[in-house]
Amino acid sequence: MAALSKPQLIKRIGRRSNKQKIWEAIRARRQDFSIFLIHSDTLVESTRISHYMEALLKGGFIQQAYLPASQCEGLHYKLIKDVGIECPQLHRDGSTMVSYHHADKILWRTINILREFSIKSLIAHANTPVCELGYSKTRRYLQHLEVADYLGKRKRGKEAVFFLKPGKYTGPRPPVIGRKSFVFDPNLDKVVWQEEIQHDDD
Repeated sequence: MAALSKPQLIKRIGRRSNKQKIWEAIRARRQDFSIFLIHSDTLVESTRISHYMEALLKGGFIQQAYLPASQCEGLHYKLIKDVGIECPQLHRDGSTMVSYHHADKILWRTINILREFSIKSLIAHANTPVCELGYSKTRRYLQHLEVADYLGKRKRGKEAVFFLKPGKYTGPRPPVIGRKSFVFDPNLDKVVWQEEIQHDDD
């Protein structure tokens, strides 16, 4: 199906958050960064950078690297726990913030690992102590990936088994399921499926 034009709402879904920009700048610098340097890379407000880096510090993702020669320069840090391209979603105390996007990320990653699975087996492999996945939510996510042509489905006895179609793993960021029945792939930066609107005949 041809890519559809994106309304403003969908554009906002695909846009990188300030936390994502900060995290990408931290990963690029790795061994030596400061609030000032991250601000110069991202143009995100220094206060936002400070709050997020404080959460990363408490969560054990970064640590202080060294004291600068000048107090005006600010503290320097280094990355010690790189969890990949997606920015950690953290509370101010450094604890993990569970969200629908986080659950989708776990599902998408597990789908790519298993390649073939039932809903129950996917949940069993994807569940973590901080993110317990419900059956209804998981089924809805798989159904949308199926209509968007990421997944196929076959019967195994009485159980439905899904499988990831060849070439359909587009990258690490999970496809986003919109409330108004569309699927947006941030790896491709486009809407890959949208429910057709039924018009009554005149």
